[in-house]
Amino acid sequence: MQSLPVQSNLTSQRWQEHWQSYPREFAGLERLESLLGYTFIQRSLLFEALTHRSAVCGPKPGVSQSAAEQKNREKNQAFPWNERIEFLGDAVLDLVVSSFLWLRSEQFSEGKLSRIRANLVNEARLAEIARLLGLAEVLVVGKSVRNSAPQIPEALLADALEALLGAVYVDGGFERAKEVVEGLFSPYLCRSLEELDADYKTSLQEWAQEHLGEKPQYLVEEELGPPHAKEFSIGVYCNNTSIGHGKGLSKKQAEQAAAFTALQEIARGAFNLKRSIP
Repeated sequence: MQSLPVQSNLTSQRWQEHWQSYPREFAGLERLESLLGYTFIQRSLLFEALTHRSAVCGPKPGVSQSAAEQKNREKNQAFPWNERIEFLGDAVLDLVVSSFLWLRSEQFSEGKLSRIRANLVNEARLAEIARLLGLAEVLVVGKSVRNSAPQIPEALLADALEALLGAVYVDGGFERAKEVVEGLFSPYLCRSLEELDADYKTSLQEWAQEHLGEKPQYLVEEELGPPHAKEFSIGVYCNNTSIGHGKGLSKKQAEQAAAFTALQEIARGAFNLKRSIP
């Protein structure tokens, strides 16, 4: 399949000149392409995929700006940001993962396959892959984003990864995009579908109900970082006994991690828990 025509009227030269005003991000692009396993023909697509709205549109209305910041904002407004190409990348990612799951030998229902796909492409996993690619270092964002948190938020990293996949699709066609997706997700796609379908909290609750006649209790033990970029440490308890701990950038993520460690400990016989007598 041939690459698709670029919709923007901007030339690669104008994009490159614009991006060179972000020397740190610009310097990291070759390393990104190496890790991605894909070199862009239309480099403007790469620039677009890694340009966040905040870098183009500036701060929200009502936020004061200096004359220099206002001038820079007006200059940048000629450049598109990555939301439109992210829309395309989201569809490409879903199609590649759906096709992979459909071709597997396990005969699962549509509902179970949909759940597995959702587990594979959730925000936390996309952000994890984005970090491994170094997208946090090459994503161009406005000062309001850079100054508001010590790290780029997970949602922005996940969106940037989808935009990058959309850019690969437009630049190289579906087969090349498919190769990139499979390369990035290979550590997960090699697992059994049963493992990919794992909901550790549900599995732990089923075990606890069967063996102990009670539900596990999750307690937040520590919160680190500012309100907009917290990391949670959560413990899970049965019979007032601590059976697992987990950390995550959301309570839900930390609870899943705690349930996973608890199931591992239970499997190796670490606890002598008994059913409570009513």
